[in-house]
Amino acid sequence: MTILDQMREILKRDHTSFAELERGIEGFSGGDMAVTHGDYPNIEFWRGLTREAVSAVNTILAEGEYGLLPCSRLVYLVDGITLGQPLAKSARNYKTPRWMPVVFKRVK
Repeated sequence: MTILDQMREILKRDHTSFAELERGIEGFSGGDMAVTHGDYPNIEFWRGLTREAVSAVNTILAEGEYGLLPCSRLVYLVDGITLGQPLAKSARNYKTPRWMPVVFKRVK
């Protein structure tokens, strides 16, 4: 089963975090890639991903069934994995990478 197929299965539970995907999908993490905000490249939604994982995330988002919804850092604390960098408080240009916690939300 590909990473994309596994993502589709996990995303059936709405409001899924990147931490849940990382824990549930072999080969999702362990790389050096990040999913970033398209307009603000220093806002990272998640990092440490493999190329296949980033490709799967991009495919899921391009299909339009799911979007990324900002969430509290507490969601990731409960899920047991956070990024060790400052939080992005708003969508704007930052000089250094910032983390914006998000969950996948069904939009269709």
